Amino acid sequence: MQRLKSYGLVAVVFALLSLASESLATVVYDAQLDAGNFGNVSQYVVPAQGPGSAGANSCVPTSVANGIQYLQNVYSNVYGVDTIIPANKNTKDVAIDLANNWMNTTNASGTSGTSWIDDKYRYLEDKAANKTVYGGEYSGYGGTHIFITKANPTFAFLFNNLSNGAEIEVGIVPTGSGIGHALTLTALHWEDVDEDGMLDASEGATFDYIDPAGGDPAQSTLFQATLGGVLQTDYSSGYKIVLDVVASPVPEPGTLAGLGLGVALLLVRRRFG
Repeated sequence: MQRLKSYGLVAVVFALLSLASESLATVVYDAQLDAGNFGNVSQYVVPAQGPGSAGANSCVPTSVANGIQYLQNVYSNVYGVDTIIPANKNTKDVAIDLANNWMNTTNASGTSGTSWIDDKYRYLEDKAANKTVYGGEYSGYGGTHIFITKANPTFAFLFNNLSNGAEIEVGIVPTGSGIGHALTLTALHWEDVDEDGMLDASEGATFDYIDPAGGDPAQSTLFQATLGGVLQTDYSSGYKIVLDVVASPVPEPGTLAGLGLGVALLLVRRRFG
């Protein structure tokens, strides 16, 4: 009788240890696209319209072109081999075309967030109609596309779509004043150590991207000041993510289904360069 009680106690202890191990497990988020499939054009070789230093604020068309190169490389079975990047053209040619003929990009002030979204859509539909599904989050959106949710970008939206192989650009703006910048997303990494659903600065979450300010792969940290708060990054001296625009070939990934059902009035106008 005594031995049975002893074995019972051991079983209970093992059960408690098992439960404790489960409660202490870190939730890991890791999504990685091959950065080699993206373009690596620098915005400084992409002259835009008007006076000013050529390419100084061409980050948006350059980031979009670097992302279009990914779509062409990875999904040529959907787009064909010379559609979204036409025959005898390269990523740089596409960036220059986007800047001057589609996005109204200027050397002095860059590209508006709404033009970024609307004109990327127009370009892809012109080159390969009905081959792409779109999504995005931007509280300042002033266009009419219902695939844009008027809200700040969320980690879940970015992670789910990146995990599905979508092409994503993000718009960041200084936490103070100044013009924003565009980046082409390639990876997300986060270990939610305390399992609270908040990107604590101490958890060291990162995102990888192709930076058009040079055309090179780079990485920055990602964090939130409050649960559900805006995504912030240490890019340069401190930025926050305010815009993302997603393009993915058909068939539509499940995470893009049922996005925003309406568009409110334009609240904020931002420029990105």
